Amino acid sequence: MTNLYLDERRLLDVWREVSALSRPEKEVALLAAVTDRAPEHCARLPIGERDRRLMLLHERTFGGRYDCETRCTSCGIRMAFSFAAADLGLEPTVVDEESLTLTEGRIVVKLYLPTSADLAASLSHANPVAALFARCVKMQSSPAHKLTRMDLPVSLRQCAIERLAALDLHADLMFELECPSCEHDNKVMFDPVAALFSQAAQFLPVANARPIAHRGATVTVESRSRPGSSVSEFLERLVWRHRMDAVVHILTI
Repeated sequence: MTNLYLDERRLLDVWREVSALSRPEKEVALLAAVTDRAPEHCARLPIGERDRRLMLLHERTFGGRYDCETRCTSCGIRMAFSFAAADLGLEPTVVDEESLTLTEGRIVVKLYLPTSADLAASLSHANPVAALFARCVKMQSSPAHKLTRMDLPVSLRQCAIERLAALDLHADLMFELECPSCEHDNKVMFDPVAALFSQAAQFLPVANARPIAHRGATVTVESRSRPGSSVSEFLERLVWRHRMDAVVHILTI
């Protein structure tokens, strides 16, 4: 996929084609529009690989710098932070088959990195996180008594989620920000797809546009990136950010 670029002529056309779609169909259609691959192929890419390619699209179209803003969860002050895509190391992640198998006793499970197709199917469920887990963690063998995925030992369930997060490094981009006002440690989740659309919107004609006033001073802080976080909320965060179009998600979990 070497066509990851949008010139001004194509930008508006692609925007109109995909902006009305829901997520994750939006990012799938965007990636298909700027490459020679079918949407079905793009939908089967692991989330981290999909987002890595979209960050490359952002870099080649608008540059690799990201200027973001959030609020301190403790004192509420606005904080601005910037980083470059190069800081995250946008190299493809190679996953070997052995690392996708977990064993505990006589229980063996096979892992599958979550894709846009998995998320699209899971978001329609009453419990999308459980549905996503079921699609990504498949039982291969178990003791004589029949086990279901939800009956897996807690330790194995946790290990499976942590392994998924560790193997798909670009799927869960988080930053740690220390508030310069109250010194509170904030954790925020970055959504590269929402950032791409936010950047594109600045180059498109907008009818009756007016600036939105914000209260409070903005201070600039230094971010510490932590891509590929392997904490247990990995699947919850994937579901959460695909239900919203925010560039930065404040984490209170």
